[in-house]
Amino acid sequence: MFSALSIKGADRKRAVGKLSLAAERASSWLWKKREELETYHQHVVSDQHCGPAAWRVSCD
Repeated sequence: MFSALSIKGADRKRAVGKLSLAAERASSWLWKKREELETYHQHVVSDQHCGPAAWRVSCD
């Protein structure tokens, strides 16, 4: 990919580093949002008094 864009040497190394950092940040953001969603869902379930099952949708 970098060769097709004529990015070589130190510029290529810098670009790879920046892309790696961006991928790490994106991954961290996704995991954080997933955790927030799970926490929210657990509160919704506990507010319905359906018991401890975190992923239960109804009280039936």
